[in-house]
Amino acid sequence: MMTDPVLISDYYRFYEDNNRNGLKYDIAVDNAIIVLLNNQNEINRSKLKSQVESSIQRKLSPSTFQSHLNILVNHKILNRSDEGRGKEVLYSLTEGAERLLKLNLLRQTSREEILCRKIFEKLFFYLLHHSPAKTISSEEEFDKFLKSEVNLSSKDLNWGRVSTGSNHEIVDIIYGYGMRRDDSPIIGGLLSPSNLNTKKEKSILLQNIEDYWKARKGRSKVLESIEFICLPVTGNIDFSVTKTEHWEIRKPSRIRKYTPDTYLITLPGVSISELMMDNNICTICKDFDGQAMVSMNLLMKSNSNTNLLGTSMQFDHRDVEKAFVLLMQNGLLKTVSGFHGNEFRYVLADGRLRDLIDALRNIHEREFALLFHKWALFEKPSKDEENRITRLLGKKEAQRIFRDAEMSRFQHRKKMRKCSDVEEYNQYLKEVISSNDDPDWRRYSVDSYMDASLSNFKETGRNRTPITKKELQKDILKYDQFLREIRSKSRGFVPRP
Repeated sequence: MMTDPVLISDYYRFYEDNNRNGLKYDIAVDNAIIVLLNNQNEINRSKLKSQVESSIQRKLSPSTFQSHLNILVNHKILNRSDEGRGKEVLYSLTEGAERLLKLNLLRQTSREEILCRKIFEKLFFYLLHHSPAKTISSEEEFDKFLKSEVNLSSKDLNWGRVSTGSNHEIVDIIYGYGMRRDDSPIIGGLLSPSNLNTKKEKSILLQNIEDYWKARKGRSKVLESIEFICLPVTGNIDFSVTKTEHWEIRKPSRIRKYTPDTYLITLPGVSISELMMDNNICTICKDFDGQAMVSMNLLMKSNSNTNLLGTSMQFDHRDVEKAFVLLMQNGLLKTVSGFHGNEFRYVLADGRLRDLIDALRNIHEREFALLFHKWALFEKPSKDEENRITRLLGKKEAQRIFRDAEMSRFQHRKKMRKCSDVEEYNQYLKEVISSNDDPDWRRYSVDSYMDASLSNFKETGRNRTPITKKELQKDILKYDQFLREIRSKSRGFVPRP
């Protein structure tokens, strides 16, 4: 019986889920069909059936053989050419199936073919979830790195200073803001030559410094970080550098670097050694106190290579080399030119595919940051979320994550009870929701949304204004429930305590 048309990728799930009411799917028949058609352009049904039976050395009923043909056609592995009554029905491999055969990805009978699939899976997830990086904490070592790896010096780099919603005040104070045609700041900072600014501009700087300390009442010393980005460094190398300056600010306007600048270098592509390493692919999420909460190793532990369907196999350096050669022969992978590391680094040959991987990585990081944020502060994982994380990380690591999240939710509830009224609780929520949200533009959308929610609650969710301490605490719980109800109706962005 024909099934609805699906994709070639669905075929793997189809035959790996091979226990159906006690009947095991006979993958050997499919493999024989694929091998025979790979050596011939088109074959009619009867001739193909005879050759398959000779290959597997047993007879097949007409219905069983036709069922296998239908499955392969529906998964877009075979073409079926039927020109009408009285004409032969011919079968051939699709172009997609031929490409997969060249990559050892279609048949899954030998160790080599299965290993290729596992290695390609690991490469994809590595590129998707991890940007190899190293940190250098001295300018001298950074210069050595540039010279040896990309044949440049630090003088060849053009840095872009990062000013965000969370650090723009100190960036403006130290470096100034606004640029003249000669790239000097319109409003100078503490590092700007004193002769650049008019009296008015100097008074603006002094006012900025005064406002800075007002916002930090009771403090006389603050540690600040300012980032600079260089991207790209040269040519078509997937390579970037983030430099971080570490400043100590003392009243009224004394500044100094309290530690050398650090350089976070994102390396291009991946080396085979990195792909074989243990525990090198992780996403760090932080809780609302800024503490590292979970390290998520998306490629499991060691190089056991447990794939998404649960099959586990070991592979070694030579297996990866062979798989990479296949990818390079088929124009999917290439070595990084212009990068002189101790080991070859490989990147996807198609720049559009690299861009897609980058976009998927950004989506992944945002999604998992929000998931962990939700679990740590507001509600326990759903059954589907638990199953997904367990599938990716393994049972032991997943359970550790969920235990940490449960403890974090308990601490959140304690802080909620300490809020004296609904206004304080709303402010607390804004800080909590924004604390893990790196893009600074979200800061203002969160504030605006929460303020609007509180205003709406006061208009529609109260019978009267609370006065006593007990009434104020009940008011917080009502607001909490009000936000839950909004969330269940809108399915949009609403905090879910």
